[in-house]
Amino acid sequence: MAPRKDIHRPSALKVEDYEFIKFDYLPSDGDILGEAAFLAEGRAYFRFHMEKRGGYYAENKSAGNCYICGARNIYSATFWHKPSNEYIHCGLECASHLECEDAEAFKKKVKVGLEAVAGKRKAKLVLEKAGAGAAWALYEADIAKRAAYAEECKAWREANPEPVMVADGPYGAKEVGAPVYKDWGKNELIVLDMVSRLIKWGDISDKALGYLKVLLERIEKAPEIAAARAAEAAAADPVPVKEGRWVVEGEVLSIKAPGEYDPFPSYKMLVKNEAGWKVWGSIPAAILSGLGRGDKVRFAASVKRSDKDAAFGFFSRPAKAEVFKKEEEAA
Repeated sequence: MAPRKDIHRPSALKVEDYEFIKFDYLPSDGDILGEAAFLAEGRAYFRFHMEKRGGYYAENKSAGNCYICGARNIYSATFWHKPSNEYIHCGLECASHLECEDAEAFKKKVKVGLEAVAGKRKAKLVLEKAGAGAAWALYEADIAKRAAYAEECKAWREANPEPVMVADGPYGAKEVGAPVYKDWGKNELIVLDMVSRLIKWGDISDKALGYLKVLLERIEKAPEIAAARAAEAAAADPVPVKEGRWVVEGEVLSIKAPGEYDPFPSYKMLVKNEAGWKVWGSIPAAILSGLGRGDKVRFAASVKRSDKDAAFGFFSRPAKAEVFKKEEEAA
């Protein structure tokens, strides 16, 4: 083999002529870490740098994929050769003789990334084997959704370099017209959290897996349930408008405990009348003990119809409360 005469041969290197651009990791089995943010950022910066300077790859005169010594490597560093406006790749051993960032820190990031990939593969297999593959599909959909939102934000900011800002609460501001991320529902968020934990820890208990399947079933039936609720709401009568206190009677649909920081803590309940309208308010102390969903209650209260939904209202100052479903069943 003829001796090399190119400017990137080991004997001709001038450290001051090279500027570090990025590290990379490309094993023989493919770009398995292509989604990793630290790799994507480096590659994006490399493309930006090359486009800005109109540079190009140097011709590789070596026998391997290291442009300097010719060795084969999966960890690499990219440098810009200022005098020639060329870019070269080299292994980390050769990169250590040039001025570059901490290669060991990069290798640690790769190790973490590989562990994450292994965790994802195992998690996918575990979920599919358990008949919960829909949880993994949701996990992948979440990644795609967030990536699409990031691209939408990027395009919007390029089109609006000087956006109008408005106050967003006492301590922040937001851009007028900027894309707004629509997060998943409660059940989906719990599933995503469980999948993330499975990826991290590599295991999931039978109890947790059972709950995961319950959540997936709820998610699957959500459109059907939403349609049924919409039809029910459309058929519901409006909350009666009456002066003073009057008797409310209906089924307890839900009960909410007071929040830790509520200024006036009290248990609340949602009551549905047989005519379809619903009211929300504090549970009277007389029936609080033992009250549960599905119980039928009767009480006197002042009721105000909601301004946003005629079939929904709020009751206050309840009195003479009783649970009559249990009494009737006992009889």
